Amino acid sequence: MNFKYLETFCAVAQQSSFVKAAELLNYAQSSVTANIQYLEKEIGVALFERKGRSVSLTGSGEKFLPFAYQMLSLMDEAKNAAVGDCESSGILTIGMLESLCIYRFPSVLKQYRSEHPNVEVQFKTSTYSDLHRSLLEDLHLAIITDVRIHSDSLVALPLLAEKVLMLAHPSHPLVHSTIEPSSLVKETFLLTEPTCRYRKLFEQSIANLGIVSMPKRMIL
Repeated sequence: MNFKYLETFCAVAQQSSFVKAAELLNYAQSSVTANIQYLEKEIGVALFERKGRSVSLTGSGEKFLPFAYQMLSLMDEAKNAAVGDCESSGILTIGMLESLCIYRFPSVLKQYRSEHPNVEVQFKTSTYSDLHRSLLEDLHLAIITDVRIHSDSLVALPLLAEKVLMLAHPSHPLVHSTIEPSSLVKETFLLTEPTCRYRKLFEQSIANLGIVSMPKRMIL
């Protein structure tokens, strides 16, 4: 399979346009069209639906997309392996939640930059759902806060376990007493927005304690 076809396919999928993909790859538009036609012929299915000047992935195209990225990524790894001990270079695109980017990543980035000074690191901060989608499109990796992910198209590795803490005023009755799950039921909690991953982890921790009525008492 020609990797130029795969590169073209991914670019069209990202841009939803043959014209924009041609500009991105610095190809003639006719070359983009020809590459997609050759790829569709080789696979035996239509990968895009044409809608005027824009295009969208077919069901088959959506299934094929993550594998196309994996094949391109594997080719890059193969090239790097062939080069051997030469200095790493290129662009590494990382996505993560803003909180992780601020509080967790600076020390990791400092160490990485000292070991790979010629690699340009680009960041993309976004929501969890956007990062998950971007992993199938333009990210090399994403660092998120979540329970273990099981995916056929992604490789997920746990880095560390985040602690979920409850904060209270020093004068609160529960501060100086042993906290039992039953003592939390009548409490009111101030939380982040419902889509926040930390809130999801907190709610899961509460559910693990067997408290099911507590969310009705939470406020934003």
